[in-house]
Amino acid sequence: MTVTTDEAAEIAGVSPVTVRSWVLRGDLEPVRRGAKPLRFHYEDVARVQREKRSGAWVTRHAEAVARWDAGLIATGMQR
Repeated sequence: MTVTTDEAAEIAGVSPVTVRSWVLRGDLEPVRRGAKPLRFHYEDVARVQREKRSGAWVTRHAEAVARWDAGLIATGMQR
């Protein structure tokens, strides 16, 4: 599954600016370079957030993922 920059930011518990900076530094690869809007594989976002964040952040991330998953369930979509 792919996610937008805003969705990646919510999942990772960071701002969209941070997600874009990860792309510029090569920490996070978009599905297709040059495509607009940028889209990312969910698994790649999760990997980068694990590499970058502290323990306190992990709690915030779990809460964001739960909210995001609840939204998917409400719309009938799956991750």
